Amino acid sequence: MRIISDDYYLSLGLREALKVHEIGLQDMTISLSSDLKTIRLYKDISVYSNEKFFVGNCLTTFVMSYQLDDGLTPLHHKLYRLIAERKTMYLTPREIDVLKDLLDGQNILEISRNSGLSPKTISAQKNSGLKKLKVSNLHMLHRDISSFRNLFYGKQRSHAGMGF
Repeated sequence: MRIISDDYYLSLGLREALKVHEIGLQDMTISLSSDLKTIRLYKDISVYSNEKFFVGNCLTTFVMSYQLDDGLTPLHHKLYRLIAERKTMYLTPREIDVLKDLLDGQNILEISRNSGLSPKTISAQKNSGLKKLKVSNLHMLHRDISSFRNLFYGKQRSHAGMGF
């Protein structure tokens, strides 16, 4: 189990609160969004990958997202419930491809032309993926992935060429 958060003490406290589930969370990475309102679980995230692959890996290995409407206070209770219920919400391969292309700077019409699908289909796949990730727009997704990447790689690393 790996807990990714800018707040060291929060990460330490979560680790202690979840010790009882450590075996079940062995290959899981738990991340908090930069605004501390959303918690996400990922499976088998590689930290030894180039940045383009890292973004794809975040989308591909996403397991679940949970909105922390009440803040962080009851967080460990929510985590216990999520783990006990084993709710998963994987993105479909098309949702992953659409979100990766959008994060790379393509627009819906370009993706539509390249894939042979209608713009409405591409838009629906984008909206479905964003809804599963509990973000309201692409900017929020970019912000969360960027902060997640910064926690892995550090802020000093250059992110040129990512398209965002």
